[in-house]
Amino acid sequence: MPIIKDPTATFTALRSGEIDAADRPLPPELVDQFSRDYQIKVIKTSALRFPELVLNFDRAPFDRPRPRRALSLAINRQQMLDVVALDKGRAATKGYPHPDAPFADPTLNTPYNPGEARALLDQLGFTDSGGDGVRDTPTGPMRFSIAVDGALPVDVRAAQLVEEDLRAVGIAAEVRPVDGGSLAALNTSRDFDLRLDTITAHGVADPDQFVMSHRSGYLWRSPSLPYPAWDALFAQWKAAGTLQQRAPILRQMQQLFNNQPTAIPLYYPDEYWAVRAGRYSGWVESPGYGIVHKWSLLPAQVGRQADAVVVR
Repeated sequence: MPIIKDPTATFTALRSGEIDAADRPLPPELVDQFSRDYQIKVIKTSALRFPELVLNFDRAPFDRPRPRRALSLAINRQQMLDVVALDKGRAATKGYPHPDAPFADPTLNTPYNPGEARALLDQLGFTDSGGDGVRDTPTGPMRFSIAVDGALPVDVRAAQLVEEDLRAVGIAAEVRPVDGGSLAALNTSRDFDLRLDTITAHGVADPDQFVMSHRSGYLWRSPSLPYPAWDALFAQWKAAGTLQQRAPILRQMQQLFNNQPTAIPLYYPDEYWAVRAGRYSGWVESPGYGIVHKWSLLPAQVGRQADAVVVR
């Protein structure tokens, strides 16, 4: 199992036959190209991961709900899908979690409305007092950086589109490429304004994880940070005795979160995996995790018993 850090080199190795499979999905620009190669088999799986813009709620102004809502309104998710994912997926107009998650509220709506975003920022008093095209807050101009893994061209392009969308409402955001390890370290150090990362199936398909992410520091850090509306719903959630009783409370939690998000989904990608044709026939799909995982290394019957999907 060779470690190839560069995504481009990974797929070059796959095409040349140096490796038989890659443990990362195909970038959208390679899907059609690899599908035409008779030596490669392309497998489409159920994706529950998506790229997201994470806001540092420990820093002003993202410690307040209305600035976070303004950022959500400013991002053109359809353009993000068209340009970055090459229309292979869905626009993230259903917010967080992934709309295919079993507990997702189907009525969620996260629209693109830059006019409303500008009006909201005006109401907050965040205006361009210096005439430089950048709004000012009581703590300083709205100039931020977006940390992104520089080795992932798709993510860098997504960050650039976020930069353009925010500039259109008077917010300056500079894309700051870093290495993958440094990006991951920001989860702990909290030394960032905005970061572009990917949330995987565990974070978005498990309803308990959605709740606990608000207490762990990922989506929020309650009760150490005041969030009365969330804490009231959390108390109801804990008191509910069954999953059925918790379901409507979870929907209220999702509505509350998406109205003032700390993590903004950018698009819901389709997911494609590429393997060398004829080398191995035991690939198994675990929804949300693709094909490179433990079920693919076990007898097919074991995967079926675990409700995994045997790829044919």
